[in-house]
Amino acid sequence: MWVFTTIGFYSAVASSPGTVMVRARDKTHLEVLIEKHLSSKPEIITSPNADYRYRIIVPKTDWITAMIGLTTDVDYSNFKDETHRIQGQNVYVEALHDVWKTMYRVQTKSEHKEERK
Repeated sequence: MWVFTTIGFYSAVASSPGTVMVRARDKTHLEVLIEKHLSSKPEIITSPNADYRYRIIVPKTDWITAMIGLTTDVDYSNFKDETHRIQGQNVYVEALHDVWKTMYRVQTKSEHKEERK
């Protein structure tokens, strides 16, 4: 599962039964997630040669609670603008614009496919 939020980007996968490994490319993203949305304070594991350098392992129930908190935080009408307001202009905000463009291509290609039917 990929999750893009105003505080960071996360990749969540099953670690073992009942646990989730939450991975990030920016350590700050995990630090803010832990501070704002996790009652447990898991250690951030740094793996310099891994695809995602930073990761935490949490009980699945903690991840669910964090997801509820992230959803509760949604009180804005424009995601990219709110992320820019919170974080300022940075590489993450720039990446969000790239993701938006990529997903827009998916939409337009899907529309063209529908038109050909």
